[in-house]
Amino acid sequence: MRHLERILDARGGKSLANIAEVVCYVTDQSYITDVKDIWIKRVENCFKAHNCDLFVKASDNQDISLAHYLQEILQIVVVPRLPKNALVEWQVVAIGNPIVKIYTVEEKHGEKLMLSIDEKSHVFFAGSTHQPNWEEKWEKERLAVDHFLAQNLNSIHIPKEGHMKVFGQRFFVDSDNRNNFGRLSLPCRETQIDILPNLIPVKSFSNDDISYAFSGILY
Repeated sequence: MRHLERILDARGGKSLANIAEVVCYVTDQSYITDVKDIWIKRVENCFKAHNCDLFVKASDNQDISLAHYLQEILQIVVVPRLPKNALVEWQVVAIGNPIVKIYTVEEKHGEKLMLSIDEKSHVFFAGSTHQPNWEEKWEKERLAVDHFLAQNLNSIHIPKEGHMKVFGQRFFVDSDNRNNFGRLSLPCRETQIDILPNLIPVKSFSNDDISYAFSGILY
């Protein structure tokens, strides 16, 4: 985390406030609590060090703390092994300017979808589901994504493509084409957004109710 903060600072004085996507890979379930605690403390210390706490517009027209947003988008997945026998590995996407809008959908049984947008109309999303069939969840959440894009993006700034990571304990590629995504297409107004998914097998998640977790960007 110190290394990450030094890299961000070297890129024009950026900080954790410029992160739009964060995934932490761990090799043991017992590390999850420590990872959550470290991330929460790092985010809090970041805003204390800069003597500020930015607020952004949320879907319910209420301002939300950027620190709270950063704590919520953390994805933690358990994998069998990591390069160089590491125990923990962090992966982040940082942007030039902080997030300016947020849209959240929360349901029971650990289901969540969070979308955010930066000043250049890039859309970042992270979520999870307990449903064993990924396509059902994707079809359901497409409506939430489409609503968010229609409400928050000008027609000339609608993303054309994107990519996403889909984490799952089991993927099916069989005659029924279950979870055999190929390239996904998201309708938005009169256009289509092509999204390339990467399927990443994992051992487990931070929550036992989760069957799949996902994160990505539309650009």
